[in-house]
Amino acid sequence: MDELFESFLSDSVALRWKCVTTPPGETFVVKPPITESAVAKPSEMIAIGDGFHGQGDQIVCGDAFLWRHKYDDDPGRGASTGAAKARHQGRANVVFCDYHVESPTLKCLFADTDDPALIRWNRDHLPHRECL
Repeated sequence: MDELFESFLSDSVALRWKCVTTPPGETFVVKPPITESAVAKPSEMIAIGDGFHGQGDQIVCGDAFLWRHKYDDDPGRGASTGAAKARHQGRANVVFCDYHVESPTLKCLFADTDDPALIRWNRDHLPHRECL
């Protein structure tokens, strides 16, 4: 894995695991980089993507990270759900840990709760439903 991509991985909120979150009102802390071997299935794990965040039908665009979280716990900043859905025709550009790129729908990223949708957010390739 080259250094540039590894630096992106270190900044990726998708590398969170076990429901690591930042309490409202506190500064978000980027987690340290991980080794390539720590990602169970690189072809199915999101590394970086467009600046959307939220969960379910509460999606905001224009923030710094692609991040699935309980929106009410940390609404962050950015434009409304309507603006998010209008951007890129309701899709996000996403790079995976094996370097391939996809454009999944915002519904797939933020509303789907099936295992194939959830495992993409976790380096251990598990859905972590306790984080929903």
